Amino acid sequence: MDAIDDLYKTFVNIDKGNEKKWSKEFFISLVKLESTICIFAKPKKRGCLIARLLKDEIEIIALLVDISHRRTGLATNLLEELKKIAKQKQVLKIILEVSTLNKSAIALYKNIGFIELATRKNYYIIKNKRVDAKIMCLNLSE
Repeated sequence: MDAIDDLYKTFVNIDKGNEKKWSKEFFISLVKLESTICIFAKPKKRGCLIARLLKDEIEIIALLVDISHRRTGLATNLLEELKKIAKQKQVLKIILEVSTLNKSAIALYKNIGFIELATRKNYYIIKNKRVDAKIMCLNLSE
């Protein structure tokens, strides 16, 4: 249990300043699931990627990089590590949802090869306003 507590502390430190907070109980229940993939940036854990393995796809649930370490390649490295895991598990695609306001994340995902599939209207509530989400996909079968 200490290892999961340490993961949660790291997650909370990375997530500082973000509006979306996960309770410790939710985080622990998520991490304990056999289908959950949790990757922390090395060596100092300044970023993390949390995803879940579905049948033939992986869904990214959260990709966070400490604000002082953004634009340093950490997010790209985490995504590349997830791609390696996906190929090992013979997964055909990686999917995610991202706020339409998060232009830098959308650009990052497009740079990695994700394409936009659809828009979910009013999916997020950010600062008491409804915001659309883009559904994006990285096809690994090619």
